[in-house]
Amino acid sequence: MEHFVPKCLWEKGHRPDKTKTLPAHKDCNNAFSEDNEYFRDVIVMEEGAERHPEGQRVREGAIQRKLNERFGSIVKSLKNLRMRRVYTPTGIYLGNRPTFEVEWERFERVLCNVIKGVFYVARKQPLPRDFIISVSDIRTLDPEWVTRTVSFMVPWQSFGDSAFCCRYVVSSKKPIEKITCLMQFYENRLFLGEAVSPKVFGDDGDVFVPVRDGASILVPRWTAER
Repeated sequence: MEHFVPKCLWEKGHRPDKTKTLPAHKDCNNAFSEDNEYFRDVIVMEEGAERHPEGQRVREGAIQRKLNERFGSIVKSLKNLRMRRVYTPTGIYLGNRPTFEVEWERFERVLCNVIKGVFYVARKQPLPRDFIISVSDIRTLDPEWVTRTVSFMVPWQSFGDSAFCCRYVVSSKKPIEKITCLMQFYENRLFLGEAVSPKVFGDDGDVFVPVRDGASILVPRWTAER
């Protein structure tokens, strides 16, 4: 049984009793363990995560232990660490801050697993294997499209605390054609993901949601259904 939301997001002894699992092949499950840890390290070291009590516990616990015992693994995660100019989403200059590059492919693998788990919990069946899954940092998406899509989603769901919360909408058609999921970690970072049946894609090539200028991450477009 796999914890589709990485259990390492919680410090030892603090994981909620309502944490959900789904059936998984043992070898496949083990293959994601390093990605899960990398995802946790990056998310919890991001500015703002320390304001969440569980994020702070993980910083003082698991991250501090890695710094003391496996410093090399922390250095490896901080890819191209250097000072860079930092701006708010509205363009206000915040000065130079220590920043590093994120290995997005590793994030994708973790978040795709989360979407599969949410679908399993919501529909009590595995996500069809031919579904096309894509995820994005919500800041790259068109805010009006996001607002409209989120309005169709169920209220926030959690395992008993707010270290991980999600909202989602599943198409009403049978067989199910798509699920869109909003995922939040430590009340700080938001991602939006979709899993779509191949038959949803049309021939016009217009299969992506609107994104902000300069964004490079796209997700399949579909109209949310109640």
